[in-house]
Amino acid sequence: MPILINNNIKSIQLIRGNFSGNVQNLIDGDENSLISFPVNTMLIGRGDNVYIYTIIIKTKVPFKITSINIAQANNNIGISFKNILRGRVNDGAFEANIVNNGKFYNEIEYSSMASYIGGGNGEYIGYLNIREIKIYGNCLQKNLMKQASQYYTIKSDYYNDVTHNFKPLTLTGGIVPNEADYKTYGFDDLNLLTQNMTVGTETFRPIDKFDKSKPLEIYKGVEK
Repeated sequence: MPILINNNIKSIQLIRGNFSGNVQNLIDGDENSLISFPVNTMLIGRGDNVYIYTIIIKTKVPFKITSINIAQANNNIGISFKNILRGRVNDGAFEANIVNNGKFYNEIEYSSMASYIGGGNGEYIGYLNIREIKIYGNCLQKNLMKQASQYYTIKSDYYNDVTHNFKPLTLTGGIVPNEADYKTYGFDDLNLLTQNMTVGTETFRPIDKFDKSKPLEIYKGVEK
């Protein structure tokens, strides 16, 4: 049950550097990534650390980066690449080393630079094949499950070890959960649904404790 992370994108800004070309498919339907795009460029440069482009991604909900996957380009111009990833919260300072540091950001900056492998100020001009960049992570949100008319959490405190299933929640919000319900009952990571948990002497996957013959819905509340 993947989160549609790419629905979390508020805006994308492409700042062109020393290249002619385009960035296509900024949201390509990969539901597991914040953003996924191929880059197809013609690069003209001289010397080291020639700036190619920067992409600035603003998210609706703060985002924690767990990995970045970059498919290096095949090129015919003898250059190497340096990729820079930074993040910031609101209008704060940009921070480096943001992959797997446990922090959530609502603005992410990805930059690519090129260096001439021979060093010095060698000139190069040529075509770069498609380079694919994917950024993965988790949104800052709390999740609840709904089956039939009942809401559930997968926190161990709400597991009934006599009936061997999760207890329906009594919501303070009434029919639908409110902010207080998400803060009290919500769990952070949807991946926990398919990971083993142990309550007492029983080990199980939470997803297996729900009725497979009925639809199971995920409700998400943004943590403020």
